[in-house]
Amino acid sequence: MQTNSKNSPSKYDGSLTFPFGVVGIITHDSNLIGLEFLPQGTAEVLPKTATGNQVWNALFAYMENPNKLNEVALASEGTDFQKKVWNALRRIPVGEVMTYGELAKSIDTSPRAAANACRRNRIPILIPCHRIVAQKGLGGYCGETSGYMLEVKKWLLQHEGYAEIQSSLL
Repeated sequence: MQTNSKNSPSKYDGSLTFPFGVVGIITHDSNLIGLEFLPQGTAEVLPKTATGNQVWNALFAYMENPNKLNEVALASEGTDFQKKVWNALRRIPVGEVMTYGELAKSIDTSPRAAANACRRNRIPILIPCHRIVAQKGLGGYCGETSGYMLEVKKWLLQHEGYAEIQSSLL
């Protein structure tokens, strides 16, 4: 599970409870800089800032209907290559997936390089790395290949309607 218990609760602008657990919102100035999956049982906290409130509302809208995702200002810190991969992820429609190989081909790189950029995505859900799957199977999520994070990925894909399209991966 992607957590950072070393940081104080003040790190988060707020948090929102999803059916799979709690997502912490990290902002800086007027941008979202991170979403983190927090430990089960973490309390939901209303946002402290206007930016946090905008992100909270976007995530809530997504939870209610994945086709109604509101735009938020993202400040994705990464290399030019990582940003290229993350931009490609944002073009994958809700309810659809690509394999790591298909993603790599679409941006003229290798599947391993694309996978490494996905792993470094600090804004999961809104930069939908969960829509990337292995050639045969679900693949990983947030750097994990088993356990809780794959349950999160399954929930996100099912929530977006992917299970109705092709349930064999789930």
